[in-house]
Amino acid sequence: MLVSMLLALLMAPFVLSGCAAHALGSRQNAPVSTALPAPETSPLVNLVQAKAKFYPNESGFYPLIDGETALRARTALADTAVRSLDVQYYIWRNDQTGRLILSRILDAAERGVRVRILIDDIHKGEDRSLLKALDRHPLVEIRLFNPASTGSQGLGMITRGMEMVLDYGRLTHRMHNKLYLVDSSLLIVGGRNIGNEYFDLNDEKNFRDLDVLVAGPAAKRFGKVFDTYWNAEASVPVNEPGENLKGRDSLDWAALRKQFDAAAEDQMVLPVLEPEKSYPWLVTRVNRMIWAPYRILAASPDIVHDDEAETFGDQLLKLPEPETELLLETAYFIPSRALVRKFREWRKKGVKTRILTNSMRSNDVLAAHAGYAKHREDVLTAGADLYEWRSDNQPAKSKHKKGVLASRANLHTKAYVIDREYSFVGSYNLDPRSSKAGSSPTCSSA
Repeated sequence: MLVSMLLALLMAPFVLSGCAAHALGSRQNAPVSTALPAPETSPLVNLVQAKAKFYPNESGFYPLIDGETALRARTALADTAVRSLDVQYYIWRNDQTGRLILSRILDAAERGVRVRILIDDIHKGEDRSLLKALDRHPLVEIRLFNPASTGSQGLGMITRGMEMVLDYGRLTHRMHNKLYLVDSSLLIVGGRNIGNEYFDLNDEKNFRDLDVLVAGPAAKRFGKVFDTYWNAEASVPVNEPGENLKGRDSLDWAALRKQFDAAAEDQMVLPVLEPEKSYPWLVTRVNRMIWAPYRILAASPDIVHDDEAETFGDQLLKLPEPETELLLETAYFIPSRALVRKFREWRKKGVKTRILTNSMRSNDVLAAHAGYAKHREDVLTAGADLYEWRSDNQPAKSKHKKGVLASRANLHTKAYVIDREYSFVGSYNLDPRSSKAGSSPTCSSA
């Protein structure tokens, strides 16, 4: 009797998952869509074109170094969008900054801007109801990348956990991209996810991170990268396309809009601009951009189903090799044997290699640190200089100093500089898992 009861309990999640699988839309019915062309005229487009005409075949880059600037850039772009917003992230927290950015994006949709949001499913198990409600706006479409069959609410948490174990080969492939494209004219790309800790606003810990504001021809190219992921087999709509649920007057949409309006107190504690100040703020940043040639590297989303698909690590090998100096800043560093051999070869050629990564104290993924620690001596023996980020020496910039971890500032940046000529900013860590995950960095020379 006891055995049969245990079997029943074990089987229950799979029975439930068979029903819950329909919680998401069907990939087979998902319509193909592509990035909209830039508007012929708009304040944002006119601003970019006025600068780009002096730099043929180049794009403009403005580094977003601190959290406040990075947050303002995202809200300012949403405030000035007139045609399209294409957004792609690995993590999107349902916290103050997450709600703020969503609120500005919804305001854009209310103005008639088409919105496409693609989020990796790994952290969205508890927010599916929110995403489904957002998707019911007629101009908003949301998809999850490589989702499990259920969310993580109630018994779904058990089902999801067991599915992660039994279908590990598929579900281990994640989308690590961070991309925020507006009107096919300006975008943000780099290492930051969406959440308080990525904008110096977490009460307990924050991440030192970096992304860049990009303008010019690169924006159109990044639109094609987004489309590749958006239309991939692994990108699943949160609602069934064509459902008679979309509409500004639907009850759940009205309740959601009210919820975001009620969250106005979030803006009282966040360093944001009023919408009317967004365009002047962007003008200043675009005028300060560095214009340079660029190269875009991005893994194929097909790695979910095809182990032979091109990885980001494959594309990284196409970058120029250093002749004098290589600077690496990477949050999670687990070098391959091939990379250690490269360090040794570069040292013999007189190349100075310096690496900054997390110490055990600042690393938020202890498994990653354990993998790194095993190679530390090999890297030093190969001739590279190795530095570890000490969070206790770099206080977090949180507005609210609370908790025992309030001074922690973990390293999350992924940036590399070759010979002080080529710079790379993206979402790629130098570890085996990142080489198999999706990434959308940008490589520019200046």
